[in-house]
Amino acid sequence: MVRSSLAVLVIDENRIRASIIEAGLREAGHERVTVIHDVAGIARRIAEIEPDVIVIDLENPN
Repeated sequence: MVRSSLAVLVIDENRIRASIIEAGLREAGHERVTVIHDVAGIARRIAEIEPDVIVIDLENPN
């Protein structure tokens, strides 16, 4: 397993899917994973977290 110092942000309103994605990322060695379920104020949250990678729910029309 490779350890990663990348900060990964998962944005998904579906909590079950987000949990599965988070678990997969952690299993792959990513330790800095943040999950956001509520997209209200998302630009501010992204600026605060400063992620290296963002995984977005592609089914979300917004």
